[in-house]
Amino acid sequence: MTPLSLLLALAVSAPATMAATIPLDASLNTFVSSQTTLSLQRLQANIQSDGGIAASPSKNNPNYFFHWTRDGALTMKTIVQLYETALKSGDTAGATSYENSIWLYSRHESATQVATDTLGRAKYFFGTNKPETNWASPQNDGPALRASTLIRFANAYLDIKKGPISAITSNNLYTSAINPATSIIKRDLEYVASSFLAESTSSANCELWEEVFARAHIYTRLAQRSALISGAAFANRMGDTGAGAYYLKIAQQIHNALISQHWSPSFKYLLNSLDVTNASAKPKPSDLDAGTVLAAIHNRETTPAPAWGVDITRFDSGEVLLTAMTLASRMKALYNINKNTGSGTLAPGIGRYTEDVYDGYSASSLGNPWFLINNGYAELSYSVASQWCSAGQIPLTTQSVSALNWLVQGGLVGNATAGNVVPSGVSGTLFSCKSNPTFFNTVISALGNAGDAHLRRVKLHLPTTNGGAGDTIGSISEEFNRDTGLMQGAIELTWSHASFLSMSFQRSAAAKLTCACN
Repeated sequence: MTPLSLLLALAVSAPATMAATIPLDASLNTFVSSQTTLSLQRLQANIQSDGGIAASPSKNNPNYFFHWTRDGALTMKTIVQLYETALKSGDTAGATSYENSIWLYSRHESATQVATDTLGRAKYFFGTNKPETNWASPQNDGPALRASTLIRFANAYLDIKKGPISAITSNNLYTSAINPATSIIKRDLEYVASSFLAESTSSANCELWEEVFARAHIYTRLAQRSALISGAAFANRMGDTGAGAYYLKIAQQIHNALISQHWSPSFKYLLNSLDVTNASAKPKPSDLDAGTVLAAIHNRETTPAPAWGVDITRFDSGEVLLTAMTLASRMKALYNINKNTGSGTLAPGIGRYTEDVYDGYSASSLGNPWFLINNGYAELSYSVASQWCSAGQIPLTTQSVSALNWLVQGGLVGNATAGNVVPSGVSGTLFSCKSNPTFFNTVISALGNAGDAHLRRVKLHLPTTNGGAGDTIGSISEEFNRDTGLMQGAIELTWSHASFLSMSFQRSAAAKLTCACN
């Protein structure tokens, strides 16, 4: 069995009345399996012969035929996941193919690092590997995401394949050389640490949507924290213990900034950007953004030290869930297509933020839902369900009870609350399945149902027949129109396909779980 088919071996879901499993709609399994195969094919088709990754094959209206550091790192992360699965399953041919793609990607990234004037450049030309300097920069999330992806690959290469540590240095993934750093991961980690330390003194940096300049962005900071936590452990592994201690020290500083600066007690959601410098040009008065949800799922594998304090940006925190539900409720009312709720089975289409004016072609129009964001909401739902189901308990923070109350009333699919439904015993710092199996099962069911509702929304707007380029069965563009529901924007967006793969891997894992309730 191939690693892809292993990831897609979805278990038949249990009835919602059983607390033993996460209830998922088995009728979606065939679609998920087919689209995952097609998305992998389309994603791989966008990987160039030199290891660069085209954001889209579209070269006109819009021209996305460039390599973005962020998109490339998130895309290659899915290949690393497939590599891990191939190694574990004994699929030598598959593992070799994925590994070759990752090494090629690493060489491309090294070339872009050398060709650029600063690692904060986000967008690179093919052929020359030089950056587009007339572009929103610096964007400080890309190097962090790339470091995390390559560290995960290196650990899989060493731990699962049992490859020699000499290959990490000989292929220039990591060496301890400094001033200047000369290896790919080390360059990125040094840039990540220095760019955070320079937040208060340097000029503003740009966020993942390449629009808002500010002192700090939650998506960037979460990526930076994750990279430095995993980077510290990896530096120690490579004998670079001084760097390991330094990276961990900066990671804790980022953590402290995240938990102290981004939560709004009055708005009851996490703020996207702090100290915006171009608010008049790119107005976003709500500062409520889907990037926060994406940040939580893109960095969920890395956990800060418990001694650092409660992580309000953790993917299953009350603060993240309240942010996601607030945005979903506002988006539900914003787009005409969301009037179709599928008798309660369809989640609303979710866009980047309510004030968005980019329609996939022009920045002077009206924004639309993005496929990768609905995929992200589905992945968030499956991830939280998996975490709580496997643990058999839910950690409670200041905002968790409010989040649970909204969650079980359909908050992740945009529904409003109708009073408090949380039992009085759900309090303190932990709620266990054993203490109230009925309510615990209600929570897990709400999460599974929300994930599948977002999946159905994505499915509804994908082609069912073969049309022109970028409009065939399996195609996923950047956006779908807020009024007609038809796909628009860049065709075969690599990030859209990668987000579907990441979501489907998590759904597959969730379907196999048996909840701990004893």
